[in-house]
Amino acid sequence: DSVGRGAKGMDVSKLFERAEEAIKRKNYDYAIDILAKQILPIYPNDVKARKLLRGTVQRKHQELGAPSSLSAQAKSLGPTVKLQMLKMRKKYDQAILEAEKVLLQAPRDVKTLFTLAVCCDAAGHAEAAISVLENLLAIQDNHINGLKAMGALQEDQGDFDKALNYYKKASKLDPG
Repeated sequence: DSVGRGAKGMDVSKLFERAEEAIKRKNYDYAIDILAKQILPIYPNDVKARKLLRGTVQRKHQELGAPSSLSAQAKSLGPTVKLQMLKMRKKYDQAILEAEKVLLQAPRDVKTLFTLAVCCDAAGHAEAAISVLENLLAIQDNHINGLKAMGALQEDQGDFDKALNYYKKASKLDPG
């Protein structure tokens, strides 16, 4: 929980306040640094910090200009390769950090968002996985694997009505 003390006993509320202040001052890089390098590595399931990070990166790109797609691809190539290797080796918490590096360059990269959600789920961070999938589905509402994964996560959370809705959407798109 980013509002108080987390599971590891560290009070991150001050860090969160600094990030929010930095955003108000349009010091997006500092806010991103706090969220991506100080809060989320310790609390990967912190949905509030994850949503604020994603929103801050998108806001930065809208207001200051996004990197060119070629530049973003070049900067995210190393982390993308590392992400896939860590995922294959089932080092999910490390893969989550690499996925966030890619998303700093391309916050709407659906493939990376899906990989991040899978890694969050595999690492036991179901709330984060749901949050990431919500973000993915807001970008691409017909992402079949995203819909199926969201259905499975909702089912695991005991929300069978939501799960059924996601499964229905997926089956309409791909009856097979």
